Amino acid sequence: MGVSETTPPKLDSLHLDLNFPNKSPWVPSLDPEPNWDLDSLAKELKSLEMRHEASSYCTPIRGWNLPTGRRKDKRGTKKNISHAAWYDSEESESTSEEENKVATPVSQNRFSCNDLSLSDSDEELIKELPKVELVLSNKPSVKELQENLNQEHLLEVRDGARSTLKELDMNHAEDMKQLALLFSQIDKSVQARKDVDRRQEMEYRRNVAEIVDRHISAIQWDHEQRSRIMERKLRDDASALEEAKRLERARIEEKLRKERAQKEAEARQKAAQEAAKKEAERKRAEELEAAKKREEEARTQVHGNQGSNELDQESQVTNQPQNLDRETNIHLPGVTVLAAPAALEAEAKRLKLRSEIPEMPLLTKELGKYDRRIAKCISKLLPMIDNVRSRAQELIAAINDPQCPRPITFCMLANKVVSLCRDRNSKDRTFEGTAFACGYLILLVTSQYPDAMDYILAEFNKVCIYTVPKYLRPSDASAKSKEYYKMIGYHEEDGKLESTEAYLTYVSAYVKLYSAIIQAEIDGVNKPYGLKEGWRWIAMFLNHLPATSSTVVALEAFLKMAGFALYTRYGVQFKKILDVISGSFLPPLKQRGTKVKTDAITNLEYYITGQLYLKEPEGRHLASGLLSRDCTARLVVSLLEGPDLCQGMQACQVLMDSGVKPSIANLEVEEPEEIMER
Repeated sequence: MGVSETTPPKLDSLHLDLNFPNKSPWVPSLDPEPNWDLDSLAKELKSLEMRHEASSYCTPIRGWNLPTGRRKDKRGTKKNISHAAWYDSEESESTSEEENKVATPVSQNRFSCNDLSLSDSDEELIKELPKVELVLSNKPSVKELQENLNQEHLLEVRDGARSTLKELDMNHAEDMKQLALLFSQIDKSVQARKDVDRRQEMEYRRNVAEIVDRHISAIQWDHEQRSRIMERKLRDDASALEEAKRLERARIEEKLRKERAQKEAEARQKAAQEAAKKEAERKRAEELEAAKKREEEARTQVHGNQGSNELDQESQVTNQPQNLDRETNIHLPGVTVLAAPAALEAEAKRLKLRSEIPEMPLLTKELGKYDRRIAKCISKLLPMIDNVRSRAQELIAAINDPQCPRPITFCMLANKVVSLCRDRNSKDRTFEGTAFACGYLILLVTSQYPDAMDYILAEFNKVCIYTVPKYLRPSDASAKSKEYYKMIGYHEEDGKLESTEAYLTYVSAYVKLYSAIIQAEIDGVNKPYGLKEGWRWIAMFLNHLPATSSTVVALEAFLKMAGFALYTRYGVQFKKILDVISGSFLPPLKQRGTKVKTDAITNLEYYITGQLYLKEPEGRHLASGLLSRDCTARLVVSLLEGPDLCQGMQACQVLMDSGVKPSIANLEVEEPEEIMER
């Protein structure tokens, strides 16, 4: 703001004019008394000084302030000039350098504010306020000097405060930067620590897994070593044990031979005595009838010879067991036997071999414990590799016991194996797995004792005629007597025959177990009765047996269990068999309508059209460890639903006590051999 000097009207007064328009509203407020004299100006300055000293803070007076400064005029002399400025808190900071200058006031006549301009904004108005230059005298007074010093001190204090605040702000900003840097470093260190902990945890888990794996491998290796040592020990003792068994077997056979020879000698002696008696009677008759003709004598002699022959035949018949009576009377009047001659011949040999052994109820108490031992072993059979091998070892140990004759042991084994079809629930899906397990069990036993297979087949032929295979055809309805139904396999309970549905269920179970034994194969194990006999069975079945409800059930059960193995072995030839079934066996059944069980026909058709023979049956591969939870539950239910609850509970207890063990045997089916022609 500029300050103008005008010529005062009087020498002893000053006239100051503001640089504002006369009509401006600022003029009365800023300069209420435009005409000043020296006395009034001195009083005003004194009042301002007192007001300034009375203030508790060293702050600039809001309103007019009169800093002093020095400037040079045109002549180069210094003049004291008083400036009147409109100060604010912010404007005082920007003008601190100008206020630090000390000037000597000079006397002036008057000043005016002609250069003042108006503005609507307060800030612009403050900036545009005019600077009043007051010239008092050439020499400053003491008060003015003191005021200037105070003003300079105040400005220095303000500058120091500003610099201190600025330094504090800078230090605070620097501290905040350092704090942010420290927090970032802390976050990085925490994240790095988490990464290290995570890596250490992963390494720890990996080490634990490796230790557990090594421990399990060591346990498995130890188990295998123990098994090998045990097998080696058994092989080492096999020769001595086999020799002892052979001697015992020879002793028992010799005993049986002696008993048989003694019976034959007694029979011959009895026949000779009767012949001698008749000869004596004949001689007495000859002496009494000496007069008779030689023809009569010759006739009496012929009758005597015939009588001796009849006595010999009667003596031979009386020496045979009572079981042959059932065989001689097996053919009822009006019943025709349909079967292959080779099948009937093989059945006769097996039944004759079986008839030489007494029935189970006639066993002594000493032999009864072996029967219970074998029954307990069969009841504990489960579809697992370790279980099958342990049951096979138990059966072999029972067969090798010298206290029990081996043929009797074979009969006990055959009876208990076949009884599985009635002891277990054959309608449950787990029965098929049990049947496959029984097939592998029989294979392991008969590979060392092939004679046992004849007794097992004889027992199958006894309870189910379709395992021969053969069929008994009645000529008319009158031939279907109670004896006929018992001959074809119906069971009698409390004087009543079982229902046809139950009969067909057991027929299916018997054929499933029979076919499971046929198809069982293990690498390196000799098999006395295998797929070759199964192929012969199905050929004789289709060539000689008619299509009925029972035969279609038997055929469907056989294909379900052994069809996959037959297709694997014979391939295209087996497909030809299926074509024969579709073209010749099933059409007659469909023509009969409701008289035939339709479920078996539907299942057999679906087996052929759906090519189920390409899929391996469920349960054919035995489990190496524990069964699944679902399969275990089904097996327990099947065991408990069987007719023999005690044996079922024993088998369930074995199932619950069994643990996971490493497999020591590989019960895999061997690769198919060359296709055998029909």
